[in-house]
Amino acid sequence: MPDKGRRAEALLQRLRHRVGDERWNRWPADCREAFGAAMTDMTANPDGTLSFGADTPVPAWVRREFDGRMHRSQCPSLALASTWEPRDWAGLLAAHPEMRLTNHYYDTPPGPQAILAAHELLRERGLEPWLDVELELTLVGGQIVPEVGTGALYTPYPLSGEVQAEVSALLGDGAALVLDTPTPRGEGMNGWEWW
Repeated sequence: MPDKGRRAEALLQRLRHRVGDERWNRWPADCREAFGAAMTDMTANPDGTLSFGADTPVPAWVRREFDGRMHRSQCPSLALASTWEPRDWAGLLAAHPEMRLTNHYYDTPPGPQAILAAHELLRERGLEPWLDVELELTLVGGQIVPEVGTGALYTPYPLSGEVQAEVSALLGDGAALVLDTPTPRGEGMNGWEWW
C-alpha cells in the first residue's frame, strides 16, 4: 500500500474509533474513502492554512473559494476543514447550488434559511458577519463539493438591542446570543451559537 494509502487508512481508523460503528456506518463507503484520500492529500500552507492537494477531485471553483482559507477541523465527522471569515455566503451558494448550507447539527434549529437570512441582515447593516463553518465532505458527480455546516454566526462589532432582537427572532430559540466571547478569529466577538 502506498504511503498516502496507509496514512488514509490510519486516519479513517482513528475517526471510526472516535465516533463508533453506528455513526461510522451512516456515512457511505465512497464518502469515507474520498475523505481519507482528501485529508492525506491536503497541503499545509506557510501561514497555517490548508489547501486541497493536487490529487483531490474538487471543482476549480472550490479551490478558488477555499484554498488558503481552511483550518484543521476538530469535528469528529467527515469535516475536511473549518473556515471562518466574512464572505458573501448567499452569493456563493446561489452561484453554486450543488453546495448546501446546513445547520451542522441537522435536527435542531435554526434551519439553513434562517441562518442565511440572519447572516444577510448583519451584512446589510455593515457588521461583517462570519459563519463558523465545517466543510463536510459530499460527493457530487464524483467530485468533492463541501457542505457548509454552520454552528455559529459572529461579528466583531457591538450589536444594538434592535439588531440583537431582529437576528434572535430569525434564528429562534435554538441559537443563544453571546456577547464578548472568544472565537477562532479572536476575543470579544458577538453573535449567536447553536453548537
